[in-house]
Amino acid sequence: MCPKLLLQQCWALKAEWDQEVPDDVRKCFLRWMQDLPLLQEVKIPRWLKGMSERVISCSLHTFCDVSKMAYAAAVFACYECGTCVQVQLVQAKTRVAPVKAVTIPRLELLATTIGTRLATSIVKELKQKDIQLPFWSDSSTVITWIKRDDHWGVFVWNRVQEIRELTSKKSWRHVPGS
Repeated sequence: MCPKLLLQQCWALKAEWDQEVPDDVRKCFLRWMQDLPLLQEVKIPRWLKGMSERVISCSLHTFCDVSKMAYAAAVFACYECGTCVQVQLVQAKTRVAPVKAVTIPRLELLATTIGTRLATSIVKELKQKDIQLPFWSDSSTVITWIKRDDHWGVFVWNRVQEIRELTSKKSWRHVPGS
């Protein structure tokens, strides 16, 4: 996300390609560069551990959230194996917020839209039957938009319709933001 935000900042400056960036942008970039070696410490399994015969049930939990600068969704597989439960990150997606100011509820709606798409594509690839798909958001506004049958403005309506086509209204749940 950091390079995406830096690039967006640079575009907003409308600077020439050979023009130096301001000190705050340069310092942020250098901090990011210093942190890059830490990626060698990150270990991400290439296969989903829980997909075995001993799995009693499987669910994919999708979490959607935003900040003023970005929005994201992450999908976790939750496997119940007898007396234990295993949780594993399956996939995540992030996007920078539009340059033109957008309200937090609209950003939350964008996050739920990419979360819906992400979970749907994962289910399609897994080719597993009977996977529960709970979706989580800290935005009660967005959950209301999804669950109520009111006709919203065009921006909201188009995204809510896509979310409803791909998910069940009942699958959307509120999680406290804190």
